Amino acid sequence: MSFAYKIKTLLSFYKDSKTVYKIHSPFVFDFMKNVFDTSRRYYAFDHIEYLRENLKRDPRTIEFKDFGAKQKKDQNRRVRDIANSAVSPKNKCRWLFNTVHHFRPTTVIELGTSLGISSLYLASAESQITVLTHEGDPQSAGIAKENFDRLKMKNIELIIGRFEETFQNTLDRLNQLDLVYLDGNHSYEATLKYFNQCLPKITSKSILIFDDIYWSPGMTQAWNEIKKHPKVRLSLDLYQIAYVFFDPMIKEKQHFKLINSSYKFWQKYLP
Repeated sequence: MSFAYKIKTLLSFYKDSKTVYKIHSPFVFDFMKNVFDTSRRYYAFDHIEYLRENLKRDPRTIEFKDFGAKQKKDQNRRVRDIANSAVSPKNKCRWLFNTVHHFRPTTVIELGTSLGISSLYLASAESQITVLTHEGDPQSAGIAKENFDRLKMKNIELIIGRFEETFQNTLDRLNQLDLVYLDGNHSYEATLKYFNQCLPKITSKSILIFDDIYWSPGMTQAWNEIKKHPKVRLSLDLYQIAYVFFDPMIKEKQHFKLINSSYKFWQKYLP
């Protein structure tokens, strides 16, 4: 994301966003109080963040295969650099944890394991769920597996391979989608493709979460097109990630930009 585009999107988002005190929808108010705008802590947070801190100091170098939006050639990258720059931040991971804890899905699909931190948050929220997490880079996946084993997580299935091959295979295994977190290829084409692949398995209770919708103009365009889809009844834009819901009982489409009431927005998103 360019700094200029970040400033532009932040200004627009901040102007249109609402805190919990300005929300009149009972469903969205409930979401904010239980998922987004809560300071509740769980023991799992400390265990996972301890792993994160170790990864930030990990001197190992891996040959990283980039299948994402930038499509770089294979390159050597230090684990600590990946942990510091490419792993989902603490606040985003806690939103994911809270989402699973609040909505209690049976199965969670994650597209983009990286080093496994977000997968651990998803899986720790509810021991009875299954997290099917996908990673394209084998060596990143290997480190993620180490982290899953360290915390003895038995409800994570790690699927390694290009998303173009593995994602549809996973969708074909399921009768319906409960929760899907899309944090893979951050491009316009790939994001819309993943969304359309999900649609045949969507139910009224399904939740799709999109990461980094302001990563680029293309990602923002994809997000705006997804919001307009007839099956989407409600969208929640948290700037870093965004949610769509499909309940047909929501007769009139609703779109919200939400800001947390407990921290300073600019300090959170600007360096």
